[in-house]
Amino acid sequence: MSHLHLPDGVLPISWVAVTNLAVLILLFAVAGYLKGERSRRRIPMVAVLSAAMLLAMSIPLGPYHLNLSVLAGILAGPALSLVVSFIVNLFLAFIGHGGLTVVGLNTLIIASEMLIGYGLYRAITRWVPEVPAVAAVTVIAILLSTTVTIGVAAAARLPDALVVHSHHDEGHVHEEDRSASGPVDGQVPEVGTVAESLGMTFAHLAAIIFPVIAAGATVEGVMSGLILAFLLRTRPELVPARNRTKR
Repeated sequence: MSHLHLPDGVLPISWVAVTNLAVLILLFAVAGYLKGERSRRRIPMVAVLSAAMLLAMSIPLGPYHLNLSVLAGILAGPALSLVVSFIVNLFLAFIGHGGLTVVGLNTLIIASEMLIGYGLYRAITRWVPEVPAVAAVTVIAILLSTTVTIGVAAAARLPDALVVHSHHDEGHVHEEDRSASGPVDGQVPEVGTVAESLGMTFAHLAAIIFPVIAAGATVEGVMSGLILAFLLRTRPELVPARNRTKR
């Protein structure tokens, strides 16, 4: 799952401010867009999808756990995906899976996963049946959002920040951690050095994370396909209509 399980105080304050403000603005925009009786009838779906994602997250697959975010995004649609993502991440923060200051960033990351899945699903169901389509786009969307997550971690220098955060000793940081976390004494590294450092961080994280995520995403794709097949038999009105090209 593309979710940063970070405690408060690790994410740079500028990232906290920007991401949380962005989510608030987007939520207000969605609230204005979703006025009317039809939108109010979809509120129960938001609750059910949020609960389903949280329930799926309690099912571990080794180091990976299910989340059903892509399937939820397909069923919820673009606007409600943001609401579902916010509810899920806020609840996770309250039970200790990441700090409250990281809710904004995690909301954007998971919402992007849901939106990518929705867009790809609507695109390829012109030619591909729904069940294999949802299985394929689940894998693709999770891998793409994982790439974004790793990029965020590298750009925010989160690996270094976590080293410093875990080695505090009565308010002091060990000298070796201070040197690892970035420049000292006001020194500014050269642009090339920063780019090389970020590239190495991204490559290191990707080598560790991608094999696990790819395997887990494949299992989740199969699970999402089975759930969608069940919905097509029992409640087909919940599934977006296929949009095949005219022959």
